[in-house]
Amino acid sequence: RALAEIRRVLGSGGRFAFTVGEPSERSPAQRLLHEAMAAARAPARPTPAGPPAHDLAEAGAAREALSAAGFEHIARREIEVRLRAPDARTALEGFRCGTVRIGSQLRHQEPAMLERIAAEFERLLEPWSENGGVDVPLRAVCVSASAPLSARMARA
Repeated sequence: RALAEIRRVLGSGGRFAFTVGEPSERSPAQRLLHEAMAAARAPARPTPAGPPAHDLAEAGAAREALSAAGFEHIARREIEVRLRAPDARTALEGFRCGTVRIGSQLRHQEPAMLERIAAEFERLLEPWSENGGVDVPLRAVCVSASAPLSARMARA
């Protein structure tokens, strides 16, 4: 529904792009955080309802959803983003405050459990730590598409 609304308000020939994170098995920073939560034996907590987190990272799903919403000229490109932070705890805070699903898992942990997760994350990020900070890859996909040209614009 959101894609259809974006298409509705986008002008003729307008472009739309978004990024979506790759699943944790393809994204080292996310994988390490999931491993830290498992090592700390963090209990599962509620996550917001919604479609599967990484559906639109898959080429076929993104193309199908955008086509169904009326977009054309759909492109998909894998990108590597670096998670850079002064330390592992700051990186963890970025996930806690800046993501939906894993952030919800972290925000609903008891303080002692969050401390255990932070300690495990710090340990797992040790190989990615240098020069007084951490620098670990996050994998994402950038998807773009355009609204069709109106008949009048196409003739011009």
